[in-house]
Amino acid sequence: SADSFTDGLAIVKKGGKYMVIDKSGKVVFTNSYDLSRFKEGLARFSKPKSNDMLHGFIDGKGKEIIPCIYETWNDFSEGLVAVSKDGINGYVDKFGKSTFDVTSQEVLAQIREKKRNEQIKREEEEKRMAEEQRAEEERRRGVEKIVSLSFTRPEQGWDRNLSYSGNYGAIMTDRPNQYVATEYIQIPDGKVWIYERFKRTEGDPDLVSLWYYSRESGALKNRLGSYDSEYRLKEGGLPILRPGDGFRISFVPFYNEGTKSIEVYFKEKDEDLAYNEEESHINHDVDITPILLKCQTEITAIQREIEDACRTFAVLGSQDVDMYKYTQMKSTFLNGVSNLERKADRAFDKCARELKEAGYPDAVDKINEEKRQFHSAIYSLTTRATQQTDMSY
Repeated sequence: SADSFTDGLAIVKKGGKYMVIDKSGKVVFTNSYDLSRFKEGLARFSKPKSNDMLHGFIDGKGKEIIPCIYETWNDFSEGLVAVSKDGINGYVDKFGKSTFDVTSQEVLAQIREKKRNEQIKREEEEKRMAEEQRAEEERRRGVEKIVSLSFTRPEQGWDRNLSYSGNYGAIMTDRPNQYVATEYIQIPDGKVWIYERFKRTEGDPDLVSLWYYSRESGALKNRLGSYDSEYRLKEGGLPILRPGDGFRISFVPFYNEGTKSIEVYFKEKDEDLAYNEEESHINHDVDITPILLKCQTEITAIQREIEDACRTFAVLGSQDVDMYKYTQMKSTFLNGVSNLERKADRAFDKCARELKEAGYPDAVDKINEEKRQFHSAIYSLTTRATQQTDMSY
């Protein structure tokens, strides 16, 4: 394969080697390492080191002009190329002189140590956020609560040797309205119980009911076992049981012998998850916590990258370099920040779309406001960084 000619030279790859030819087809020199096309008289070459690749530049005769010590690189532009070494950004000219040469080893050591500490803090923060996310997801899922109730009649029609039990206690009422019920169950402070379903685990208990008492509205009966009530429950017929509310579960055993039992399933959640007093469900069917946390994690990481770039530019921009090189450094810095801001916009917009699809218009408005505040904060950061260095020139 061959590249197009630039600066009168082209790179041809053949048999795992790279050859540099002129327009007459004459081989100028060969190289075993990866080469890119020439620009402003120099071509980038790369060598593997451990698990990474390091980069340098050679001239049209194959002479190494810029040593192969840099971790990242860009094309030459107006005599300068942006590179990085040990995580520090800098510039190198076509003679091999770099801004690293005018940055003291003491300053470099301080920057590297600061970056190491920031990396440790970043990892700790990501770990903390992941743990908080797991805890929040568990909190939103809630704890399953099962209310069980059982009744046994050894002989048909007889009231002798009857037995009844439940994990929340059990009582038996006298005739004529004879039924078995749980003890009074009170919702604990700070919690809500949300009805999910019930099932007949043995026999055929009849007229399964939930007797509900609210601190605010008084008593009512909601019969779980009838078709009409099951339909109403799907539409939100049974209210959220809130702190201080109480209820009993009951059914009518009638007089045939055998065992009859039921289980009624609830979810216990923290009170702050209740959407409002009138609705019969908590918030929406879609849990948006993972959407918000993912967006927050991405935006936090981007903001830290921009803060790192501002600090690095402030250090390098304060060094004794000429105005031309400083202008190039400033342009590269601002372009890098713009790219990161566009990356943040994509994260915000994706989050807003997912929230809109989940039916949370208020949350979308909040995300859009956070996006505006993010850009305002970044503008202040970059303005301070450039103003401080501009004053030196």
